[in-house]
Amino acid sequence: MATHSTEPVELPAFARMAQLAAFAPGLFRSQVKDGQTAYLRLEYQAGAFTYRLVGPELGTTELRVLQALVALATRQQVRVSHRPVTAVSDSPLDKVAWLLGKSAQVATSYNEVARAAGYVANSGAMTRRVREALERMYSVQVFVSVTGNPKSFEAGRLFTELSGRDDGLVVGVCPLLAAALLGVPGNYLRLDMHEVRQLRTDAARLLHQRLHWIDAGELREIGVDTLVGYVWPEPACSSTARKRRERVREAL
Repeated sequence: MATHSTEPVELPAFARMAQLAAFAPGLFRSQVKDGQTAYLRLEYQAGAFTYRLVGPELGTTELRVLQALVALATRQQVRVSHRPVTAVSDSPLDKVAWLLGKSAQVATSYNEVARAAGYVANSGAMTRRVREALERMYSVQVFVSVTGNPKSFEAGRLFTELSGRDDGLVVGVCPLLAAALLGVPGNYLRLDMHEVRQLRTDAARLLHQRLHWIDAGELREIGVDTLVGYVWPEPACSSTARKRRERVREAL
C-alpha cells in the first residue's frame, strides 16, 4: 500500500542546490557538538576554477539550515539585488565577478526555516540554533580564482546579507549558491526535502547530499572509506576508523 506524507503541504518539497555547496569536500562535517570553534580553511578545484572557503567550521546544523533556505527560495519569487560591476568580457573570472555582483534575497522567518529543515518550530532553543547557524555561515568567505592563477581572484561570502526583525529574516544568498534561482544555466542538485526531513543522524544527512553525484537511475561503485571521508574528512586511528565505518553502514 502506498504511503503519503503527513507533513503540512506548505513545507517546501525540494531544493535546487548548487554544486559549490553540495559537493565541496569537507565544507560540512559531523561535529562532536554544535558551535565548536574549529576553523575552516578549504581549497578545492571544480572545472576551470579553484575555490577557497575560509571561516568557522560548519556542521550538519548549518547544512540543514542552508538546505531549508534554498528550498524556501526555490518556491518563492526571490528578489534579485545588484551591485556595480565592470563590463563582462570573455574572461572566466569576469563572469564570476558579474555573478558575484548579484544576490538572491530570501524573505522568511526563524520558524519557517526550522520547519523546512525538519526541526520543531516555535522553540526559543531552536530559534537560537538557527540564528547561530546563520551567523556562522555569514562569516564564511569564498575566494574564486582560475586554476593555476591564484594571484587573480574574486571574493564573496556564503551569505551577502543577513538581517533579523523579531521573527522575520532576510537572507542574501551567495549567487554562487543561488545561481539556479537567478536563472543561470548549469547542473544543480535537486534535493527531496521530504527525504531530508526524515533523516535522523549526521552521517545520513551528509551522505544523502553528497551521494547525489550519482544520477537517478544510474549505478556506481564507491568504497566505504570514501563514504567515511564524506562525513569525517580528517584521518583517524584504526579503532576510530572502524567505528566510523560501522556508523556509515548504519547511515546507509
